[in-house]
Amino acid sequence: MTPWKGDKMPHEVAMLRTGESVATGPSDSTLELGEFLGAHGECLLQEIQTLLAELDGKVTRYTWLKSSQDAPKEQRAENMRSLAFMQTALEDITATLVGISVSSQSGPGLETTGKVSSWG
Repeated sequence: MTPWKGDKMPHEVAMLRTGESVATGPSDSTLELGEFLGAHGECLLQEIQTLLAELDGKVTRYTWLKSSQDAPKEQRAENMRSLAFMQTALEDITATLVGISVSSQSGPGLETTGKVSSWG
């Protein structure tokens, strides 16, 4: 069940326009920008973190499958170095997302008096 109508999620950049109200449904009710970003931002952060964890698992399984006993020893070693590199990159993405989340909660950002708009 989705809390929005249409084919796009309310947090999509193409749907945001500052200085206006956000249409959350047929009633065209409005939300303050801070409320909108807080609720949907946290949801999106959780979704991205879930995807990163899933990707990490799949990358690991794929690398192990391609590093079977049939592969030359040198290739297996290179695959493990590549896996470590990919896992580090995924950890960097996760850390960056957390940093963005923390800084946007405590740092100067958009004023909560602003509004966002949704258009189909």
